[in-house]
Amino acid sequence: MHKKVIIVTGGGTGGHLMPAISICEELHKQNFVTILITDKRCENYLPKDLDFKVVIIEVARANGIFSYYKPIITGIKSLISILCLIRKTKPQLVIACGGYSSLPVLLASIIARVKFALHEQNAVIGTVNYLLSYLSQRLFISFIHTINLPLIDSKKIILTGIPILESHNKDTEFFMKKKSDIITIMCTGGSQGASIFDELLPKTMEVLVSKLPETKFNIIQQVRRADCDHLVKRYKEIGVNADVSKFYHNISEKYLCADIFISRSGAGTVNEIIHYALSAILVPYPHAKNNHQMHNAMNLVEFRAAWLIKQEKISPEILATKIQEILEDKDALLYAQNQLKKLQIDSRKIITQEIHKIIDKTS
Repeated sequence: MHKKVIIVTGGGTGGHLMPAISICEELHKQNFVTILITDKRCENYLPKDLDFKVVIIEVARANGIFSYYKPIITGIKSLISILCLIRKTKPQLVIACGGYSSLPVLLASIIARVKFALHEQNAVIGTVNYLLSYLSQRLFISFIHTINLPLIDSKKIILTGIPILESHNKDTEFFMKKKSDIITIMCTGGSQGASIFDELLPKTMEVLVSKLPETKFNIIQQVRRADCDHLVKRYKEIGVNADVSKFYHNISEKYLCADIFISRSGAGTVNEIIHYALSAILVPYPHAKNNHQMHNAMNLVEFRAAWLIKQEKISPEILATKIQEILEDKDALLYAQNQLKKLQIDSRKIITQEIHKIIDKTS
């Protein structure tokens, strides 16, 4: 009996790629032949030693009114190569997790008459997912409150959350015991508008140290490579221990050490806040398409599972005051963590169950 083949695609950013990899991991465990299609921009984000095949395609973006020829040419080349792959492998299903690499894969599946499902990470349905949802077998959504839902059969819209990598699942039982009462504040900026935290957090710590002179603080901060040495020096001058890096390979351990987590509210980040039940202060990127970061954040804030400060209102004094308030309100902290645990769902299990239904024609 031949194994069933499933193609999964996602790229452009880690927020689209990581859910695609997670789905591939789970499908591989269930004995599917799994093929991941992503673009060259995501090549550096790919974990080593993946157990499934990865196909890299070229997807170009137009940078001006006279530069559309390159995206058109690369798009046609990618479409042809994907059609050849589909003809050779005969997949039962295509799953698209968004990003520029997903579009040629979806177009190829439509031309080849291969069933497909869509996964939307953000709390606002994107244009491509909205339009193609009318042809898809399923529309997987990540948040209870999702905006711009299409007028399709409600049975096709499935709340799944965002599937997380196997490496994160393995580390959820790990917890680093604190040897003292040091408060650890962790900050990641995300890929959009991250530099705001490189200036904001050191100034915030200056205020916080003056407000709470008896409290010892530790900083874990993901920053731009150019700012690493400068920020280490700044924190040393303030008298705060700091672990500053461009990238953390052991990110799960860092999450589990954090007392307070400060970040943007991209879909992947919000999902990890839920997964690790992090006490989070969210500063949505105000220029995100369709203001989706604000909508992502509100899915936590409305449940009193996180705190929000708009970028136009933030300052070192305001952020320091908010951190102090959270640390001193143990009841609010515990309530937020309990709310986050209620939002945790087994995304991989739900998605694979639906995949079996589609393939087995039981729905």
